[in-house]
Amino acid sequence: MNYPKLSCLSRPRVGRFGLTVAFLLSLPLAAFAQTPPPAPKPEDKVETLEKFVVTGSFIPVSTAEPIGPVAIFSEADIRATGAFTPIQALRSLPSFIGNPGPTENDSNGAVGATAVSLRGLGAGQTLVLLNGRVTLQFSNIQLIPIEAVDRIEVLRDGAGVIYGSAAIGGAVNVILKKSFNGSVVNLGVGGATRSPGGRETFQASFAAGAANGDTSVMVSGSYFKNRTLFSASRPNTAQTDLRLLGGLNGGSPTFPGLIAINGGGTPRILRSNFPTTGATPTLADYVPMDNNGFSSNQLFNFRQFSPSAPGQKRNSLLVNFDQKITEHLSLFSSFLYSRLSTSNGLAPAPFALSSIGAAGGPAVGSLSFFGPYNQGLLNQDDSDFFRYRSLELGPRLNQQTFTDYRMQVGLKGDLGANWHWESAMSLENEEFAQSDSGVPSLPLLDAEVTAGRFNPFAPAFSTGSATIGGQTFTWDNAKALKASEITAKFFAPTKNRFWDVRVNGTLLELPAGDLGVAAGWESYQSTSSLDADDLYASGSVLGLNSFSDTPPQTTKSKSLFAEVKVPLLSAQQKIPFVESLTIGALARREKQTNTGFDAATNGDASRTYTKVNPSVNLKYSPTKDYLVRATWSKGFLAPGLGAVFGTAGQSNPTLADPLGFATNPQTTIVIRPNSNLQPAESKAVSFGLVGTPRDLLKGFSFSVDFYDIKVDGIVAGNAASILAANAAGQGAGFIPGNAATINPAAPFANLIARRANGQLNSAGNLGAGNPRGAVLSDFTNIASRNVQGLEYTASYDFTTQDWGRVKVVAAANQFLKFEQTLGPGTAPVSFVGKFVSTVGDPISPGSIPRWKGNLGVNWDYRNFSTNVVLNYIGAYKDDPLFVLSPQLKAFYDAGTATTSNPAFVAYLAAGALVNPRVGGNHTIDAFTTLDLQTTYRFGTRYGAYLKNIDLTLGATNLFDKLAPFAFGGFNDNIDTRTHNNIGRFVYLQLRKQF
Repeated sequence: MNYPKLSCLSRPRVGRFGLTVAFLLSLPLAAFAQTPPPAPKPEDKVETLEKFVVTGSFIPVSTAEPIGPVAIFSEADIRATGAFTPIQALRSLPSFIGNPGPTENDSNGAVGATAVSLRGLGAGQTLVLLNGRVTLQFSNIQLIPIEAVDRIEVLRDGAGVIYGSAAIGGAVNVILKKSFNGSVVNLGVGGATRSPGGRETFQASFAAGAANGDTSVMVSGSYFKNRTLFSASRPNTAQTDLRLLGGLNGGSPTFPGLIAINGGGTPRILRSNFPTTGATPTLADYVPMDNNGFSSNQLFNFRQFSPSAPGQKRNSLLVNFDQKITEHLSLFSSFLYSRLSTSNGLAPAPFALSSIGAAGGPAVGSLSFFGPYNQGLLNQDDSDFFRYRSLELGPRLNQQTFTDYRMQVGLKGDLGANWHWESAMSLENEEFAQSDSGVPSLPLLDAEVTAGRFNPFAPAFSTGSATIGGQTFTWDNAKALKASEITAKFFAPTKNRFWDVRVNGTLLELPAGDLGVAAGWESYQSTSSLDADDLYASGSVLGLNSFSDTPPQTTKSKSLFAEVKVPLLSAQQKIPFVESLTIGALARREKQTNTGFDAATNGDASRTYTKVNPSVNLKYSPTKDYLVRATWSKGFLAPGLGAVFGTAGQSNPTLADPLGFATNPQTTIVIRPNSNLQPAESKAVSFGLVGTPRDLLKGFSFSVDFYDIKVDGIVAGNAASILAANAAGQGAGFIPGNAATINPAAPFANLIARRANGQLNSAGNLGAGNPRGAVLSDFTNIASRNVQGLEYTASYDFTTQDWGRVKVVAAANQFLKFEQTLGPGTAPVSFVGKFVSTVGDPISPGSIPRWKGNLGVNWDYRNFSTNVVLNYIGAYKDDPLFVLSPQLKAFYDAGTATTSNPAFVAYLAAGALVNPRVGGNHTIDAFTTLDLQTTYRFGTRYGAYLKNIDLTLGATNLFDKLAPFAFGGFNDNIDTRTHNNIGRFVYLQLRKQF
């Protein structure tokens, strides 16, 4: 087997193309060097900041006076990053870290949706708003096009509690365009320079609007498409066998030519020279198979087929209409439509079939019998089965489509000079549909097996004929699988309704300023369901999970909130070192009711959660140039409907067995909902210093913010805790790795299924009504987190007579602490500087690099504007569950890791606690990339056709660096939530204003 060389994974490759791009992007520098200096400019004018609502408060303040640290991305800022979607720009935030759930860069198990995770707390604890109002479906940021965005405000602070549940980590407020005069058209194309796997991207959009004193109308539309990137297209993701590099052989034990005897305990594989035509095997043609990920050379490399990052297509339309009715009353309305389709997929469908099927669990379907070619190979009961993978059909294709719209209408007005109110109603509708093709149907394949047209014991693409019992049978496996191919579908609609009323104003005038107040009421109702077709509901789709119909589930929420801002001191009082001192307080009472099907009672049930969450903030300016800010807040996150109601489901994490028995790369566990779950609760404290020392250095500003967030009662399955408690209670007679000494009376023994050899049994019987699995786990309020860190920003903006305008911006996030406990009484585990895959730990934050930051330089000179950005993600430790132990790695380095080496065989046979197989050290390298972009604006002297055209040429990851190797990256050998594997991406964009 060929292995990628480490040098090609980490060394930047510039090459002739990279140098060419760098030369083209540096043309503005050459133009500057040969151009006479411009005439002196008049003195810079002082600009007055318009007051508007900044995320985190309902009391209008200027952008210079936010409650907490707010990053503001304008449309121009987003485009300057080279992003084709808003989420690509938001990823540049140093605080955008952690496991946000399925993303646009994931294939296995993802649906193409992308959420935002701040400070490693996850998407479930970061609230997304549209125009300052809660949205549920459009928290999938991938639905929103750049052209519809006026700006995005990111509040990295718990003060976002004013918006309700899920604002523990902060809030992301997407402000859509409203008033717009004129029209603009954008065209963009791009692609990676590596071949194959160009990741070609195309985007087209427009915006047009008209506004006068009373009426404003704006329409925007967008089309976006990029192509799928496959694992085989990159050397660092092309292989599953990573043993020579220090990892496991993560290949699959399911492919054509395999049989399992005696419940799977004796797998056998066809001899390597068995012909693919004209022969059907006998038992003598099978040899014992090694499916051990530490020693096997026979596992299937599924990455030669699987996608790495799926392709996507999006169409969208935004319409905004505002009408002034009277001097003190206005109507506002908007309509946002988006259709996002993801072309996802998996390697060809793996399946295992027995003649009965029940004992094998969901992975093992049932045939009426094994067909005429069995001839004593397998017993016709549930203890023997064959394995196959439909290579003949190619990769499984998943087409996942979100069709979403949001309609909003509202009124706003003034009550006198100092009071303002507004009220709105919003409707959201989502239709999610998934279509899966390239998979065989069990009933159809059963008919092919019975008729002898499919030979389940032959290699892939096998053809031939055989005379058995006087009857001649002819098989063609490719043709038979094609005849068995089906397309399965399920449909998941969601409907949301929102109402709100808000009022803000000045309660009275104090010596230090206006005492501002705000209050309001909000309510929403969300109803969702799932409708699976008969193929999915019957479990007859081979190679994919089954889906059951989910009756409508509903969440209702009602909230009251209030806010006050009290100015205590001001410069008018002439107190030394006091420019201003203001305190504020926020409070929100939220009542949330979840209703759904409760399997325990076999009927509908409801659970209600009521919480009052306060927040206090302080702002102190000793001088005009400095501001000290601090906040304290409490928050909560109600458990999701799926964790509270429904039926038992399965998960396949990578688990370490504390009893010392070897484990497979994945262990099937059963997770049941829990109607007694409580909300997770948080406490957050932050302190910050903001400075603009104009007397020392004009144009320079900086900020430093410290945050401390504690979250208790995080909801998760507890399989790891069950195994740990069971191991702790084994007693003195237990010998690690010795199945005969397992104590059947140890805690939770009835929740754990093991084979006779002591290994966890993924096909174990966990009781009536439960799917098969090794551990019976329930959702519980089990985990807690404590996160501390520092965020830094600095900018320097200056204009010269000779060099034009230059702005330098630096930002970084530094984690000081990220500790997490798996359960009551367990010791906290530090995640700082580590990657722990969610394949092994479902509540892992993913990766928490100690440092993440960027340094950008923007230079405007005449008609040119150039941006250079250096992006940095610090190194961190790989997940030890996927890294070979030093002793095992030594066998591979010495070339002695074979079954002919007695020492190696003895090592694998010993208990995992005696001779650990994993747990070695591997560092995921720091990832430093350089982005470069230049824009030229054509002026009036170029004629009407070129007037007001911006032409942009850019490259992200200019030096074509691949994502650093991560053994814990289950599907692709990379940490897809932190890095991307596209390499150098070059783009050209044209923007025309009319």
